[in-house]
Amino acid sequence: MKEKKEKKGNQRRPRKKKKKKKKKKKKTPRTCIQINSKPSNLPSLSLYSIFPPFVSEISN
Repeated sequence: MKEKKEKKGNQRRPRKKKKKKKKKKKKTPRTCIQINSKPSNLPSLSLYSIFPPFVSEISN
């Protein structure tokens, strides 16, 4: 005879957890947004005043 498993009082079957769908975020580099949002008729020197570290890295 097979041994019967001891039943514990009133056990419920665990519910399966529903997987949440992840929303895809659109990645946009912030520096580009800031530069593009400025009016285009500004002289190129104005970029040096706004982003001195970035421009110096590009120029090197």
